[in-house]
Amino acid sequence: MRQARKFDPSGEYVRRYVPELAEIGAGEVHEPWKLEGAQRARLDYPEPIVDHAEATSRFLRGRRRASGARAGRR
Repeated sequence: MRQARKFDPSGEYVRRYVPELAEIGAGEVHEPWKLEGAQRARLDYPEPIVDHAEATSRFLRGRRRASGARAGRR
């Protein structure tokens, strides 16, 4: 999302290729998963498939466990 905001701050590219987001503002176009449920439903935009915060947390826990197991073998 950082690159989208940097190179397409107005969301013109997103609006062109994701027609469901054509009518929302520049501040929302790069993070449509944060839209209110009613607004997302009106746009026919789907619910997120992955909770990125939860997935990141799960990955980091697994990485710590793997690093700890590897350190214990030395």
